Amino acid sequence: MAHILLFDLYTGGHHGQYVRQLAAYWGEHALPGRLDVVVPPAFLEAHAEAARAAQQASGVRVLPIDGPVRLRSEGLLRLLRNDREHGRLLRRYVEALRPDHVLLLYFDHAQLSLAADLRFGFPVRISGIYFRPSFHYAQLNGAAPGARDRLKGLRKIVQLRAALRNRHFDTLFCLDPFAVARVRALNTPAQAVALPDGIEQAAGAATAPEQVRARLGVAPGRRLLLLFGALDRRKGLFELIEALALLSGEAMRQACLVLAGAVTNADRRALGDALAALQATTPVQVLLHDALVPDDEVPRLVGTADAIQQDPVDLAGDVR
Repeated sequence: MAHILLFDLYTGGHHGQYVRQLAAYWGEHALPGRLDVVVPPAFLEAHAEAARAAQQASGVRVLPIDGPVRLRSEGLLRLLRNDREHGRLLRRYVEALRPDHVLLLYFDHAQLSLAADLRFGFPVRISGIYFRPSFHYAQLNGAAPGARDRLKGLRKIVQLRAALRNRHFDTLFCLDPFAVARVRALNTPAQAVALPDGIEQAAGAATAPEQVRARLGVAPGRRLLLLFGALDRRKGLFELIEALALLSGEAMRQACLVLAGAVTNADRRALGDALAALQATTPVQVLLHDALVPDDEVPRLVGTADAIQQDPVDLAGDVR
């Protein structure tokens, strides 16, 4: 019987969606063994419904982390400290629970520990969801990266290759399907698989689109262009705004851009300026909802939108 551990230190975004879907599948199919979900106590508050569903699923345990979770959101040493914190707590719970397989719901900040010193004295396998690969962007758009971007890309590749060569590592699930070929080209024993960021059909997802549009404030006759999730520069947010200003006049009059998600502090002022300029110079309607989108609201937004962007903008000009 399998013993699987889900490990996540973050409470923002839609991490609760993954926990709910995996726990529901485990319980509905009565899988043999046990599924342990290790999350910070704050996760139980931010995703209360997902936590309750997981706790009620057969064969599933939700284990709040005992003790402080020292994650930083700002500062030059933020990434290094968050990587070290992931390694510290991952080691602690894997050694205590001794699972057969670990799924890191946020692989990115476990890379350093996997690359450096994270080893166990028993045959546990580790897989993870890779959120933010960026070393392949230059290959997608054909632009020559600057010296800083080349150095950053090289650092990411070196760290990723070392992490994937960890003797425990099994499968890397890439949310960006365009990164899979580049990861496979690293020639490590690990598998690289594209993972669609699925939207579950939660209760209430069938709410009439016109009701959702009215609640958002979308003007009649407009096409709803949706970008949701964490709103920051890396998702092509500013490129999307620039692209909207290049549309034909008729297309602009038909467009309503809905930005739904928490804006990062680093980009809040620049985003406000960019949206103000767009609204002052074009007839594009812009609606900004600067807050975390609740898990049960995502299906309604997706079911109502005419076009959706959750990942970087296709630099050829299409929104995907």
